[in-house]
Amino acid sequence: EENEWVKTHDSMRIGYIRDYIPYCGSNKDGDTCGVIRDIFGEWAKQLSLSHQIRIEYQAYDRYPDLVAALLSGEIDAAFPIHDNIWFSEQSGLVQTNDLVESGIYLVYRGDYNESTAKIIALTDRSPFQQNYVSTYYPDSEIYLADTQKDCLEAVKQGKATCTFLDSGRADELLSHREYNMLNRLTLDETINYCIGIRKGNNIMYSLLERGVSLIDKSDMTNAMYRYTDFGTRYTISNFIQDHIQIVLS
Repeated sequence: EENEWVKTHDSMRIGYIRDYIPYCGSNKDGDTCGVIRDIFGEWAKQLSLSHQIRIEYQAYDRYPDLVAALLSGEIDAAFPIHDNIWFSEQSGLVQTNDLVESGIYLVYRGDYNESTAKIIALTDRSPFQQNYVSTYYPDSEIYLADTQKDCLEAVKQGKATCTFLDSGRADELLSHREYNMLNRLTLDETINYCIGIRKGNNIMYSLLERGVSLIDKSDMTNAMYRYTDFGTRYTISNFIQDHIQIVLS
């Protein structure tokens, strides 16, 4: 069945979250970049499909839109999908084995106390935030923001008491000077990301899982750090902002 699929298809459609570096995003030329390219490049290499299957990437602004596209058949698979089997089953998805692991930061302002998680800023662009909060902080009030940067703004302005970031994203987001007053606490839990496939699409699941099982997870972790460095490179503009008083004098 896998061979028949390969014979009758010359491309595979992969959906991802827009501007979610280091996992997925676009470079200055508009081309898809991030760990997603390493994953599917290595998958094709491991199954000797590099010259048979063309990977086509499609970006989505919101995680629910990504899942909806997968369920409708608009795309064949999606990354990153938060490794949470219960939530995936409720959404009609099946998961491959994990490919990338990341830590979780609690980001807050002021002192850490019993009220720190009273109002949590979340965005539906994040693959993990809502699942994580509903599991570990079910009694907290939710402040829904548009982006993860807006979540940080909400904490900064006192509209929310905290937000959660995965460590892969945090370095890029917290590198902006306007968030220097925010604190971060590394939590014990970790996030694992995998590829999602529509439930019932057994051939696609089998084909992807067989290749994923051959990928060295440490290579994908190294790729994550490489793209994180790309996203947070220290520039001349950063230097000027850090030393503005000296520059003006």
